[in-house]
Amino acid sequence: MKLVPGFYWILLVAALGLGACGKEKINLQWVEQSANTSADFTSVFFLDENRGFATGGEVWSRAVVAQTTNGGMTWETDSIGPKQALSIHFTDEDRGHAVGIDGLLYVKEQGNPNWITKRLSRWDTHRSVAFYGTEGIIVSGGAYQNGVIQKVGANYVTEVIDTFENELSTVCFSDANTVHIAGYGLVLRSTDAGRTWEKNSIEGDFFRDLCFPSTQVGYLVGSTGSILKTRDAGLNWEWQRRGEGILVNDKGFKAVHFVDELRGYVVGNKGLFWRTLDGGENWEVDQSFPEVDFQDVFVIGTSGYVVAKGGRIFKFEDPQ
Repeated sequence: MKLVPGFYWILLVAALGLGACGKEKINLQWVEQSANTSADFTSVFFLDENRGFATGGEVWSRAVVAQTTNGGMTWETDSIGPKQALSIHFTDEDRGHAVGIDGLLYVKEQGNPNWITKRLSRWDTHRSVAFYGTEGIIVSGGAYQNGVIQKVGANYVTEVIDTFENELSTVCFSDANTVHIAGYGLVLRSTDAGRTWEKNSIEGDFFRDLCFPSTQVGYLVGSTGSILKTRDAGLNWEWQRRGEGILVNDKGFKAVHFVDELRGYVVGNKGLFWRTLDGGENWEVDQSFPEVDFQDVFVIGTSGYVVAKGGRIFKFEDPQ
């Protein structure tokens, strides 16, 4: 199926546009950290308040992973592969995974300082990876098309589960059996650990990122400014903000992260940074960040990290 741009009644669009204006302003304390690289960062993940990873690289020449063991005071950046890494995810401190260009899977195991590179059966652009225990899901696509879902099993043997005309951009588990995928005008849900998938009726945006702070409550953001919320493990989604509106100031959301069901953050292009403390009913805007294109955000406790192109990492504190 192909994405068909949404059209809304003028009065509805106006109401949504007015609702997006006049948001409360906040000014969080933040500092830019040095990772000693100019390579673009694409994804960030923290295991605890001290140990974190940021991944990225240069599209056709190398994958990089930056690691900190002291909450970002210092970062060590290493090349781990020949093509850019796009997504990183840890199930626990024992094992992490990263995927990226040309069908490469990078594996980090506890006790091994090096990342192991595994060649997968397909040479797709792998956009996102998520594991629950020893089983994982990888989603792929490019140029708004060629979506592929692969299931990863024992010994990293992969199986193609389904293909789509639309690009797939993000995947996450909300429990051992429930998995969620989103992409170009497409939202999918599985209740059997990714073996079969059902399409949701939600369309109208290039959905970029998903986050489930609990098994039932999840959030979804899109590149034209959409924010959606589910209260029933992805069976139904409600619009908190519609993108594509004539009067809506869309900058392009790239990533979302919620600490719990109420406190969350979305980031995007040109230094876009929003926070909610009430589950998305109201959003506050921090306009103090530089106008760089943020790619991902991760928050643990009161500390948060935002990564961007050009090897830039920002740490912020949010004691509320």
